[in-house]
Amino acid sequence: MTVSEDEIIEAMRFIWTRMKLIIEPSSAVAVAAVRKDRDRLSSQQVGIIISGGNVDLNHLPGSNTPLSVASQTRPTRIHLCTTTS
Repeated sequence: MTVSEDEIIEAMRFIWTRMKLIIEPSSAVAVAAVRKDRDRLSSQQVGIIISGGNVDLNHLPGSNTPLSVASQTRPTRIHLCTTTS
């Protein structure tokens, strides 16, 4: 199966709007393929590994303006648990 560049960009937008995650285009290929063939895959369990380490926020595909992530995401709290021996 092949997906178009527009389908890859739409998959990136889909993940951003649903999960507030910016994924790299190579991860969006799998998302785009599943979305494209969702009728055939609807009765199956499908897992996709997504990553976002290779994204330039100033040059997102399909965007003419840089993304201001700080203004569009909610604050996240991280709790670290440590043990001592």
